[in-house]
Amino acid sequence: MVAFDDGEWVTITPEGYYTASLNGAKYINVRIGNQVYSIDQYEALCHRPKIVELALKLGNSQKAIAQATKAAPTNTCIIQPPKVWFVTPKNGYETHRASVQVQVKTENVASDRGKSFRYRENFCLGSRQKF
Repeated sequence: MVAFDDGEWVTITPEGYYTASLNGAKYINVRIGNQVYSIDQYEALCHRPKIVELALKLGNSQKAIAQATKAAPTNTCIIQPPKVWFVTPKNGYETHRASVQVQVKTENVASDRGKSFRYRENFCLGSRQKF
């Protein structure tokens, strides 16, 4: 467990599964090669408090993963997030409006192991996000 001066904390297994205090995840980033990503992109996969709790109880994270998932241990957190680009507004668009409707397109990216993962639509950006 790592504790921070503001009272927040995080606990992370060697495989990348984590649990954290209410705002503790803001201290976690994911690095893949030379790219650094916010943990927000990986929350659905890596925020697994039950696995962390079992790992602490059992003293073995691989056994905790197997028990919690009822499957062989796997390192599911080492994947890349999808590529995301703006469809609208087009490049160079300018406005003085308080909000803009944005349309994005996503493309899955293969992990280092040659597998690709699906992400829920609008996982990173809400369909009515205001900027």
